Amino acid sequence: MYLDYTQIAFDKFGRPEPPTLLLQTADERTIGTLPNVANLKITVNFSETSEISFDLPAYSDGVPTPLYDKVVGYKVIRTEHYGIFLLMKPEISGDGIEEIKSVTGYSLEKKLENKQFFLEEGTFNFWNPATPDDTILGRILEVSPGWKAGYVAPSLIGRYRTFDQYDDYALSFLYDDAMDTFRCVVVFDVYNKTINAYDADDDVSTLPIYLGFDNLVTDLDITELTDELVTAMTPSGADDLDIRQVNPTGTNWIYDISYFIENGDIPSALAEKWTEWQKSVLNRQEYYKGLVGLRASATARLLSEQAKLVDRKSELDDLTNQQSVTIQALALETTADGKASQQKKLDEINANMEKKKKEVADQEAVVADIKTTLDASNPDSYPAQIKAVNDELKLTAFFTADEYALLRHYFIEQPLSDDTFVASDVDTAVTGESSKVTNGAIAISNSTIAQVDFGEIKKKMYTIAGGTAVVTAANKMSVSIIRGTLEHKAGDEFVLSLYCGEMKIGEKTAPSGLITLTGTLSNLKNDIHEVNDKEVITYEGTSLSFDITAADLYMTTNVSDYQKYSVEMELYDHAVKTLADVASPTYEFSVETGNFIWAQEFEPFRKGLELGKGVYLRLHNDEVITPVLIGFDLDFEDQEKLSLTFSNRFKRHDNVANLKEMIENSYSSSRSFDAAKYTYNQTANQASKVSEFMNSSLDAAVNSIIGAKNQSVRIDGAGLHIGEPDSPYQIRIINGMIAMSDDGFQSAKVAIGHFATDELGDHWGVNADIIGGKLLIGNGLVIEAPNDDGVMQFKVDATGAWLYNSTFVLAKDGGGKILIDPRYGIASGKGDLYTTNGTTVTPSFIDEDGKIVFDDDITLKGLKIPKGTNFYIDANDGKAYFRGNIYAEDGIFNGTVYAKDGEFTGKITATSGEFSGELKGASGTFSGTLKAGRIDGGMISGTIKSDEKTGGALEGVSLNIGNGAFQVDSSGNVTIKSGNISWGAVTGTDEIDQKIENAQSTANSAVTKANSAQNRADDAMSTAEGAADDVLALAKGQYSAPKATFIDGTSIKSPKIYGGEFYGNTFNVISESNGNGSFSLYGMYNNKQYHMFEISYYPSDYPEVTLMSPAGARIVIGKEGSSNEIVFYGDVDFSSATVTGLANTATFG
Repeated sequence: MYLDYTQIAFDKFGRPEPPTLLLQTADERTIGTLPNVANLKITVNFSETSEISFDLPAYSDGVPTPLYDKVVGYKVIRTEHYGIFLLMKPEISGDGIEEIKSVTGYSLEKKLENKQFFLEEGTFNFWNPATPDDTILGRILEVSPGWKAGYVAPSLIGRYRTFDQYDDYALSFLYDDAMDTFRCVVVFDVYNKTINAYDADDDVSTLPIYLGFDNLVTDLDITELTDELVTAMTPSGADDLDIRQVNPTGTNWIYDISYFIENGDIPSALAEKWTEWQKSVLNRQEYYKGLVGLRASATARLLSEQAKLVDRKSELDDLTNQQSVTIQALALETTADGKASQQKKLDEINANMEKKKKEVADQEAVVADIKTTLDASNPDSYPAQIKAVNDELKLTAFFTADEYALLRHYFIEQPLSDDTFVASDVDTAVTGESSKVTNGAIAISNSTIAQVDFGEIKKKMYTIAGGTAVVTAANKMSVSIIRGTLEHKAGDEFVLSLYCGEMKIGEKTAPSGLITLTGTLSNLKNDIHEVNDKEVITYEGTSLSFDITAADLYMTTNVSDYQKYSVEMELYDHAVKTLADVASPTYEFSVETGNFIWAQEFEPFRKGLELGKGVYLRLHNDEVITPVLIGFDLDFEDQEKLSLTFSNRFKRHDNVANLKEMIENSYSSSRSFDAAKYTYNQTANQASKVSEFMNSSLDAAVNSIIGAKNQSVRIDGAGLHIGEPDSPYQIRIINGMIAMSDDGFQSAKVAIGHFATDELGDHWGVNADIIGGKLLIGNGLVIEAPNDDGVMQFKVDATGAWLYNSTFVLAKDGGGKILIDPRYGIASGKGDLYTTNGTTVTPSFIDEDGKIVFDDDITLKGLKIPKGTNFYIDANDGKAYFRGNIYAEDGIFNGTVYAKDGEFTGKITATSGEFSGELKGASGTFSGTLKAGRIDGGMISGTIKSDEKTGGALEGVSLNIGNGAFQVDSSGNVTIKSGNISWGAVTGTDEIDQKIENAQSTANSAVTKANSAQNRADDAMSTAEGAADDVLALAKGQYSAPKATFIDGTSIKSPKIYGGEFYGNTFNVISESNGNGSFSLYGMYNNKQYHMFEISYYPSDYPEVTLMSPAGARIVIGKEGSSNEIVFYGDVDFSSATVTGLANTATFG
């Protein structure tokens, strides 16, 4: 979080003044100021969320704290200078006497933690203020209402990285993924609502603060992080991208063993040879980059020239078609004038064809020349020259086997895999646009440009990285450059190739693409100048411009090998920079200092204190480093506890303060990342190979052999074509297949020949809509009939016959009918069982709504038979209807059987049943439960007997009357829940009832009093235990906040003491701990208590005693009309007071 430290107010003792806390809504509308805040602490962090915490009592001096209930989650606390914070999860604690709310808040960017952030798979620029919409920061601002872009380091503008699909939250992306991927530090300014980004590798300014053992440092520990040392690195990007093609040694390794050479670990002679080898690599570096750039430029130009060749050949094909049509027309002409007219036209076409053939031949020669420069077997080609440099500089060529074996002891190897470096291959021919540019101009600015002079071939090569380019032509074009090359030949011929990020051409835009300009230039200008770095001479600049006399512009949003070169160069530069960081040990330190922030001599620098800036720290060996201040903690209750946090990593060889340590913490665990999962526009083949095939000359073996072009018969690589040219009826014969079509082969109607299916494998046959004949015969015959949606309706094979979504009908003249339909079921009958309309069969017993139509005759229980059926089984509910008799030897009915009457010659067995009529029987046995609405004893004849062993009693039974109102269980227990008991002949029943009621009331009262007594006993026990704890603490001298009154032999401890007078010679008010203290007097007025008088003190190096009236009462010293003398000793300072009522002349002293 960024703060303006110059605005922080300090008191006269150099302590920051506690801030006023303003409570606001989430959209920052003010609610009010929070009073009574206690334990206020603020932690400010540079590049992560900052934090505030404080306590808020519910009451202060018995008065409710204003806004206490408003302090809840998602409210905002605004301070004037210390930040703006979003409150999260306030906690309330209390002991029954007082209640305190503990509040925590986080700096305002915390809101972005809940903002969903999505990136589709692709390559993105971090920021471009001119076209911000599709940049990383622009995407973040889209989901961050109220925020805007602040300072962005220039090096981050135009820095591209590639991402897999990202779907998470905005704050997590900024503080984690963005900082790691783009090597930047993100800082929020909560007052101006800006998001700022700094390059982690940029140097930061250093504050004029010096820490050492001679002033403030008390303890300093330094640890060497040996496991982070790397001297040999193999870089890779996504999809097997590496640096072999751009590394002067021709390998995927880069080395830096300077640390061991400086330590003297390597023999001096070998160390000097290594240094000489490194110097050779550096001396050849720009030349090698130029060669690689020439190869990339030639590749881009080949793509452009092949596009021209495609256009030329297409124009020649058009003329050839015109020639064929004209020959046909000439052959069909019957008049002399007609033949003459067609012949003249044919002669003109032939002449144009000869010209076009020459243009094609010339363009083919241009393409062949470019291919020669890219042919590695040609010793003068760019690949051959590149290989020569590789052979010259490779380690095994420069060092002997023994020297190389010794050096390998100092190669600490580590892969560097960064999946944001991505190259793409495309599987298509040129799909871009070609145009002419005349009298135009181009300007490149804010770029890193290096010039290499190839005097032997009279060429200059400019390699370009970053920046922007503006092409002024018919349509103005502006692009962001990722990488580029300018090849300037003798005679002012040039080839400019730019691999771009955002592209704007007129009103059109594209996220990326390739531009190639070939032609002649004039008025070339640049700011190239000589740079001498450790005796290595290079020529570098930042801008370049020239006028375009005439040029061909080729542009495509599909990228090719040129992009691969560009990304490889990016990866190589990134790897060299990374290896330089890790090729010497990293040191970690911890330091303890005095609290110099309060020191008087620090006062001039206090307002200049700023996070993200460095301070000077002297180590044990007098070496000075500059760690960066990245955070501080403020405790406004105990301001002596202020603490500062510094970055704690440094290099011996680089003591300049920067921010990269903030994003490099992951180095100690791993520097290798998964690179295989990222691809961008990746397809199967390289564009150059596909283009070569698509655009090469067609030969007789592979391509078209035209007997009479555009006529009725044609043979080419696609087979034999038969049919009228403009007719949709066509026949083609290809390998193993004869096909016929009636729509110009938009589809095929008949096919004869070789087929293959998943079910049957390879076979030969005929495929047609209609096959006519008298006999269909075959081994393993399969007949299938799908509908228009491909769903099989009818199938016959060796396993049987299958009908889907069909109706099966059986009928016999003069006989019955059977209908099987899965929608309804199975029906049989005679007469009008169904009706037909073509092949559509409609059951007569089903209405338009799909419901069954029944006969008019009503049977038992109102049941009917479906109309016209003798037999019907319903497929939907399983019901069966029979008009005749049912004969069966056995059966089971799970439901109810209804019949008008019945006759059973055997035994009837049932577990339950219901008889609506009279049940008669000679005898019977019920093994289950006998149930009846009423059992009338008068109707039962005879005696109900029980087992004689029980003495005539009913055993094992129970009674339950009135749903439990009266119960007798099998054990003899009687339960009466309600109702009265009365004894008919017993006298005094009212008195008995009253006694029972009185007894119940007495019992209830006893229970209530017993519960109350228990509660009082529990309270007494708790009070006694608390008193015992207090007495024990008092005896040990540990009782400092009494809640009751205790008196021992030497002291009285009580929260309040009431009394009219206190007698004694000396009264002392003694503080129990360090800090402020006071003696106060309170008075009552209008039933309200006022803090009338206070004598307070502040102990420190500059102690104070204050006499005042917090209630604002007038303080009178002496008595009116009295002649008492008031004496002052020491110095009396009236400079801050207004003095009234003195005579014109006053004498002091």
